[in-house]
Amino acid sequence: MEKKLNNYTKDLIVNSLELDSADGISERELEKMLANRVAFLLANQLEFFFATMYRMDVSEPKIQEALSAQDEKPSLKIAQLIIQRQKEKQASRRKYRSESDFFDDSF
Repeated sequence: MEKKLNNYTKDLIVNSLELDSADGISERELEKMLANRVAFLLANQLEFFFATMYRMDVSEPKIQEALSAQDEKPSLKIAQLIIQRQKEKQASRRKYRSESDFFDDSF
């Protein structure tokens, strides 16, 4: 079962890519917003795009693969990669926060 993005993670995406607010939008709508923004950045601000992908820790080989794919719009594929990576980071935070709570002996 795939986890949904929480509001904190949505806000990180919105702020990192300088999008309009994502309040109350679905993940599918966020994906479309991201795809449009990625297309703009690829055409107009390539350095900003790659710097942002680096900061967000999106796999460079996966980005290159998406850019060279012929079957799909690269901007949509990259938007999906961004969301997927943020979900992975969200799950990791949740996992390690839970483990650290388990080992907390401050009582």
